[in-house]
Amino acid sequence: MRKSILWKDAFQTITHSLGRYIAIILLIGLGTFVFVGLKMAGPDMRATGADLFC
Repeated sequence: MRKSILWKDAFQTITHSLGRYIAIILLIGLGTFVFVGLKMAGPDMRATGADLFC
């Protein structure tokens, strides 16, 4: 199988199921944003909890 045939098949698969492809990309993006948000807010939440309970 040549590389051009592989790319053509992949592109054809994406275009035939565009909604599913967009949904997967959005889920990956949402997961990334949640992970980054929790990493950035973690130290602030720990400091607030330490001030509140100690």
